[in-house]
Amino acid sequence: EAQTEAQKQMIPEKEIRDRSNLYVEEKLEDQPKDIAGALRQITAYLTANGYSCDVNAVTNYYLCLKASPMVLVTGVAGIGKSTFVRLFAEALGANAQNGRFKSIPVRPSWHNAEGLLGHCDPSGHFIPGAMLDFVASAVENPDKPYFLCLDEMTLQKVEIYFSEILSVMGGRRSKGQKIITDPILGAEAFGMDEESRVYYGDLTIPENLFMIGTISSEAVEEEISAKLLDQSSVIELGQPDLKLMPAPNATPKVMAWGSEFLKRDIFHLSTVTNHRKMIVEVITLLDAMNGILSKADAQIGFRVRDEICYYLYYNAEYGLMTQEAALDYAITQKLLPRISGNSSETENVLIDLFKICAGTQADTAIKTYSGEGGLFPHCANKLSQMDHAFNQTGKVSYWKNK
Repeated sequence: EAQTEAQKQMIPEKEIRDRSNLYVEEKLEDQPKDIAGALRQITAYLTANGYSCDVNAVTNYYLCLKASPMVLVTGVAGIGKSTFVRLFAEALGANAQNGRFKSIPVRPSWHNAEGLLGHCDPSGHFIPGAMLDFVASAVENPDKPYFLCLDEMTLQKVEIYFSEILSVMGGRRSKGQKIITDPILGAEAFGMDEESRVYYGDLTIPENLFMIGTISSEAVEEEISAKLLDQSSVIELGQPDLKLMPAPNATPKVMAWGSEFLKRDIFHLSTVTNHRKMIVEVITLLDAMNGILSKADAQIGFRVRDEICYYLYYNAEYGLMTQEAALDYAITQKLLPRISGNSSETENVLIDLFKICAGTQADTAIKTYSGEGGLFPHCANKLSQMDHAFNQTGKVSYWKNK
């Protein structure tokens, strides 16, 4: 029923103006029981809309979204990074039209977090940034997945505009059966604008908000923030098949699955009983690799260890890839982007990791690797590429231009 004028006066003007637009009226479909089949459906949607990829690429992306608070999608310019991100969201019923997909281009002119979070104007009114109302909408619709894409993240140094968000993400923790964070903005951000403080002051990053960044690998001017890498999985899109594909008979149906399809429902490795033996084996391998990484000051902590194990757990739980293939992806995406430097010791780290991945004892095998063979060929191939770049430039880096 219509509110009386007296009732309206009790509600802040901003709440009357904005909150009515936060609810997205959509009928959700039952969660798929066959996750592997669901991922094939998503792959079919991408390919029907002109994006060439296989089910392994979609499966890997899905597992990264389940396991990590953020996913970075990298590759050369024009390879289709933002298209991949957008079409995956669309396949799940999230798009710009219904307000559940938002792409924000990073601006070289950003000198702080105001472009994303907001600022007070000269008159003292708080002006929300590009992501704030989108986050509020996700909070108001916890059963629906929301996808926020930061396009070309390295057009400005990440620490300049994203450090506050990284700090909030770094404080993620479980409470009951949910993952929560601290508020995105402190009370001081709103100045004297009490109305905005009431409206935005308790806004957190909800677990149904999935954050993705795209990075053109050849445009990386300096190494990516270690704090960002610590909370992200880095997916490198490979060379696309440029051959024309036959037109599909019909575009697959969009599947409006709820956020449960992507949300993580385990919060501590100590409580996991399924696939326990596999998790112990993975941690043993990671411990050995960590000893090697420490020689380049690139060692991982408990957060990265846990996210790799979550990735492997869901892969095994849903029967998606072999354990070796999944671990190959996880190691490549969570460990290798951390390695950088210009010393022979750093190159030795590449060689020692390569020996494990390629199953060899030869120090020089990394220089002649064909891209096949060994337990983790994807990781071995990337290590070989990084070593080749070191021999050309004198610097070890995950990124193409170094």
